[in-house]
Amino acid sequence: MVSRWRIQRVLHYVREHPGCTEDEIAQALRMHILDVMEALHILEAQGLVKVEESEMPEEMPETAPTRVFLVIWEDGEPRVVKAARFM
Repeated sequence: MVSRWRIQRVLHYVREHPGCTEDEIAQALRMHILDVMEALHILEAQGLVKVEESEMPEEMPETAPTRVFLVIWEDGEPRVVKAARFM
């Protein structure tokens, strides 16, 4: 089970780097990829982040990287932050 402290670290990183991948988060925070994935699962269940697979060109048959985006709630509606840095 991942600690609240690790979950908060992941959320903070996603806020600063919207569109980052699970691997980028794990490397930057020096966390095991499984802890990052569990933290993201919890944050997504809470409606705080959105995790989606990126599309890869056909000539690259490997698995597409998973991108993570911050979700901001405005007037009761979720808005996914993709391009802009969260302030």
